[in-house]
Amino acid sequence: RMLTRQGHVVLEARHGGDALLLWEAHAGAVQVLVTDLRMPVIGGRELAARLRAARPTLPVVFLSGYADEAE
Repeated sequence: RMLTRQGHVVLEARHGGDALLLWEAHAGAVQVLVTDLRMPVIGGRELAARLRAARPTLPVVFLSGYADEAE
């Protein structure tokens, strides 16, 4: 909500698999990936690796409710 209020368009995915589908449909418009480290289907690290394989300069912000996962 905060990003939307600041004028950004936010594409929300329920899990990493859905995020890949959104990427395929909107890759040119995606400016940054904000992802949880722990998600069902495809985790945040794997998702970021896949998207950065397509666009190596894509900025990524990792979030997690689990401090021991933040490496």
